[in-house]
Amino acid sequence: MCLDYIKKLFIKTKGKKRIELYSIIGIVFGILLVGIGILGTIFQNQGIFTIIALIGSFITFISIIILVFYWFIVEEVV
Repeated sequence: MCLDYIKKLFIKTKGKKRIELYSIIGIVFGILLVGIGILGTIFQNQGIFTIIALIGSFITFISIIILVFYWFIVEEVV
């Protein structure tokens, strides 16, 4: 059900708006990875869960940077 909605969003959006959509999906995916990593560190303080949390925070950070630069570019052009 949720995947159908995401597929419709990808079909509807074209051009530069796709960058914004990919960025937002990257932020959500990164937040989910951070949550899984933090939950996992409750049970095990080192290892794969710590790496998952770090990767999730990196994905979220990069996605936010891309989104902010995209918004700056769109505001300057329009």
